[in-house]
Amino acid sequence: MAKIRPKSLGKVTQLRLTPELYERLRAGGLTTGDGGYQQTCQRILACVRTTTGQPIASVTDRDLTGLRGYAGRHDGGGWQDWARAVLQHNGL
Repeated sequence: MAKIRPKSLGKVTQLRLTPELYERLRAGGLTTGDGGYQQTCQRILACVRTTTGQPIASVTDRDLTGLRGYAGRHDGGGWQDWARAVLQHNGL
């Protein structure tokens, strides 16, 4: 599992996840392996808390930048589509 950076090392953004987005993250396909996006997903998953049934991820600037970078690519795929959906759901 990827090391989680302390929140004191940068701004943290709260991202709301739909139940479907949370389930895709938890299912393992996005977090399995040692690649860059898998480590990002592992860190995001480790920081998800459920408040009144709403999954909320505390995402560092580094990981938010990664989400934006992957979402901005023109190629499709599970990770890129998931990142786009998360950003769109949060109006980013």
